[in-house]
Amino acid sequence: MITLRNVKKSYRDGDHERTVLAIEALELGDCSQWALVGPSGSGKSTLLHLLAGLTRAQEGVIQIDGTDLTACRESQLDEFRAAHVGYVMQNFSLLPTLRARDNILAGAFFARTSDRDRADAAEELLRSVGLPERGHQLPRELSMGEQQRVAVARALIKNPDYIFADEPTASLDRATGMAVIELLQERARAAGATLIVATHDKDVAAKLDGTIRLEGGRLCCAK
Repeated sequence: MITLRNVKKSYRDGDHERTVLAIEALELGDCSQWALVGPSGSGKSTLLHLLAGLTRAQEGVIQIDGTDLTACRESQLDEFRAAHVGYVMQNFSLLPTLRARDNILAGAFFARTSDRDRADAAEELLRSVGLPERGHQLPRELSMGEQQRVAVARALIKNPDYIFADEPTASLDRATGMAVIELLQERARAAGATLIVATHDKDVAAKLDGTIRLEGGRLCCAK
């Protein structure tokens, strides 16, 4: 269960404080799948960062399965992400000196599985995202779409309880993008995970079970 109460995130803009996200109340059930929609600058990425513990709210409470992220130390947030979160970054954030396979494996660095199981999982995910022959390539040798698929595979390798994906189809053609969304959904269902996908694509949003809509940093609806 994800619960937000009176959450506010602001940034300093010169002498002024600019509020980029303000949510009075939001609850998302376990194993649910959500499209996170809204205009550019509406706070979608900020919300995902808050849910993953990548940034902190100035006010309010963010609880995930009873853990209050707003009360956690940085080391506790790191442990929470390592144990529970798979995150697909909008800019991929692949490690430039690691090959595609090793970038995927990096997502399972803290997983309590054997090296062989992790290696097998990485190979299986490379096949699932349509890159079975590209595992030895460095990020600079991959297209934008290929990098995006590696980032998706990295987020899935440890079978996380929460999958947060920030525009995971933005660099993909229609067919590949839909296949990636279906993969995210399948893995989430299999793991009993909660999936939240930030997207501008109406077709992607329509595939998810519910919609969270933000406008101007405010929650318009979640249904």
